[in-house]
Amino acid sequence: MNESTDQDGKIIIHDTGAGVPSPEQVEERARELAVIAGRVASDFTNADVAQARDELLRSGPPEPADADRAVAEVTVWDEPPGSAGRQAVNRGPQDEANIAQELVEEGLEEALHDEMVEAHKKNIDASS
Repeated sequence: MNESTDQDGKIIIHDTGAGVPSPEQVEERARELAVIAGRVASDFTNADVAQARDELLRSGPPEPADADRAVAEVTVWDEPPGSAGRQAVNRGPQDEANIAQELVEEGLEEALHDEMVEAHKKNIDASS
């Protein structure tokens, strides 16, 4: 069974070591950095080359530019909350039997209303 080991200055491709980056790989990454910065790929600088070399030789994720700021933004789980909050309204689940009963009652009320409207119309027509 192959075991993966992290080693500085090594490029890992699909858990297989690819070796130390070549000058061509460093230059290619420097060109990419120049394009990312909004310059022409052929206008890469010594700073781009240094950053590319650092990226390719470093193992693990890049560190944030301001590590202290990043640490300060992390929330500590045992830290008290900023506000006490408020109690949410407790709502129980709707009972299916109650829903059916409510629908029947609404239907009966509508039917009674319709009958009353029809009776009123008949009274108006009869009196005219």
